Amino acid sequence: MTSLEDYPVNMFGREGYVIKPNVVFGLINLASALLIMGVSLPLVKRKIKMNQLYGVRIKKSFESEDNWYKINAYGGKQLIIWSIPMLFAGLICFLSPLMTKIKIYFHLF
Repeated sequence: MTSLEDYPVNMFGREGYVIKPNVVFGLINLASALLIMGVSLPLVKRKIKMNQLYGVRIKKSFESEDNWYKINAYGGKQLIIWSIPMLFAGLICFLSPLMTKIKIYFHLF
């Protein structure tokens, strides 16, 4: 019986790299958590003025500037708090290898 290590890492005529799934899942979780935290910081610091695109957009938040900043600061804090478990999940993925024989091949173009 052959293992995945016996197969070439050359796909579609290009040299590829083998990445274990736990590394991919870890990178996805870490990048997502850091992105959410980065997007939430301006809301917590009350730097985002009232707008239609960015922030917590509910009817109450548009009633006054004070409401806008209070609601968005609270929403930003909640996003940061709930991205912390995702950050830990990403770290755990790096530390505990998955029990699988799947390998993910990717190419740098």
